[in-house]
Amino acid sequence: MGVKANIPPNPRNRRKPKPGRPCRFNGEAYRYMRSTIERFFAWLKTFRRLNIRYKRLASTS
Repeated sequence: MGVKANIPPNPRNRRKPKPGRPCRFNGEAYRYMRSTIERFFAWLKTFRRLNIRYKRLASTS
């Protein structure tokens, strides 16, 4: 499984279109991948709390 860059253009930073490859932004894929990544970081955060708790116990030192 590969992940392709899907970055939305920022209209505040554009003055005129740049030459080269056109921006290929897929809004549907962006929403799906963003929610997947947000869930992943939330999952990591919960397990980080368990890891810190494990390291602080006197029985594990």
